[in-house]
Amino acid sequence: MNKEKITKKDINFIKLNEFVKIPTFNFDPRAEFFVKFGDDNLLPEKILEYYNSVGLNRSIIQKKTSLLLGDGITFEAEDDLQSKKTLQFIKGVNDFETMDELFAKVALDYFLYGGCYLQIIWAKNGKKINKIYHMPYHKMRSGKANKYNIVEKFYYNPSDEKYKKWGKYSTKKDVIEFNSFSTKKLKSKPQILYIKNYEPSNIFYALPDYVGAFKDLDTMAGIADFNNANIHNNMQPGFTVIFKGPEPSDDAKDEIVDQIKNKYQDTENAGKPMVFFIEEENAIEIKPMESGDIADMFLNLSNEVKENIVVSHQVPRAVSGLMTPGALGGTKELVEGTEIVKTGYIYPAQTFLLNYFNNIMEINGLKDIAIINPATSLLRYSLGDLQPFLTIDEIRNYIGYEDLTTEEVVQEIEEEIEQEDNPTKIEE
Repeated sequence: MNKEKITKKDINFIKLNEFVKIPTFNFDPRAEFFVKFGDDNLLPEKILEYYNSVGLNRSIIQKKTSLLLGDGITFEAEDDLQSKKTLQFIKGVNDFETMDELFAKVALDYFLYGGCYLQIIWAKNGKKINKIYHMPYHKMRSGKANKYNIVEKFYYNPSDEKYKKWGKYSTKKDVIEFNSFSTKKLKSKPQILYIKNYEPSNIFYALPDYVGAFKDLDTMAGIADFNNANIHNNMQPGFTVIFKGPEPSDDAKDEIVDQIKNKYQDTENAGKPMVFFIEEENAIEIKPMESGDIADMFLNLSNEVKENIVVSHQVPRAVSGLMTPGALGGTKELVEGTEIVKTGYIYPAQTFLLNYFNNIMEINGLKDIAIINPATSLLRYSLGDLQPFLTIDEIRNYIGYEDLTTEEVVQEIEEEIEQEDNPTKIEE
């Protein structure tokens, strides 16, 4: 009995989306004037997509941004000319924004992308900086580095059109060239100040602190797409397609597989029916695949990727909105977690960003700016912890009550004295 040998060519698996890869940064001989941000030069757009499509990621980034901004920008004002000029600059850092509005964009970019771009406009005499504008991060690219590993040029692509956006082979005619920020030269034209932490993997681009969770973010977005598609497609499981009849040529097989792939690949097509119009003798058999415990699998996978995302963002679970099941004192856990994030993460980030802004203030002969950080929440303390340090009225004000009247204070003191004199007396 002869057994037919089944080769790899007889079975076709449709490949869906590629796995998320570690970002790369390199030049392309066909686009030598800028450094590609990722293999396809579209990593910032992908990061923005994760921000818009993964709710957990977006909420954590917004929480960090809110904590960093505190209650706004301030400075030590005095009755002098320097204070008046400082206030004037803060109120109109450019033609459209205040310093608070500009700093809010900087903070969001910093936590979203790992850095931010500012356009610096010098005065005509080159002695001070007149205006600062925010530049959209995903539209900026770095130029080459010189022999000292310093980037001297940056490029801005203003287009929102599909075929004019940044790509692998963008040309100079589509972009605007800027010189890198310098206090020594080239002040007659706008400059770009790139604020970013040191990144050992490259000198060109910042990476967000949650870069290790990119695969988890991609998985999270895919799970959401898959579940949503299944809900709208009658919750049907996957299926196999078997073509019966004479075996087509290899080229014909490839064409058929490509047609199915192009029409039904990706998570948004999960569960969609497949329709074929064929002659009866060449019937196609479509068999649904057993779903098994797919619901439990997705639940476990979802929980796992959530944990990885939270860990990569360096925030406690309570701060991210993921409360520990069965844990008591959720409010206190949230307050304490927030204070931990502030001390170990937010305050250093504030210092880092303010150093750049205060260098500009110094160039202009203005006062340093600072961020107003709200006082530590009293909710992390028990009433017994607070009584030795706060007055009765301070505690009452914090929880929303008015000050006690003089008569009430006197009565309370008298009751305390009477209690001390008669410690065994039980009040009725």
